[in-house]
Amino acid sequence: MKRSASRFIVLIMAIGLAGCGPSDSDVRRAVGGDPGDVFDISCTEAIGKPGYTCTYTFRNKAFVLTRRFVKSSDGNWNIAFD
Repeated sequence: MKRSASRFIVLIMAIGLAGCGPSDSDVRRAVGGDPGDVFDISCTEAIGKPGYTCTYTFRNKAFVLTRRFVKSSDGNWNIAFD
């Protein structure tokens, strides 16, 4: 019984993680430049459009930006310019 319960919990966690938005490293890769230039990343599901809206600080607190990120067919997250 314990074994099947633990398998069920692992399955539920895997399903929950499958719908997660971009990680910090995904955002840094999509933004480009030096990875140390992008920090304080916070993402939420976009409203009314596909993807996630992420706010992040860029270049030593010089800019706080908000962009929408979508996952492409190759699995990478990209900035949606619309």
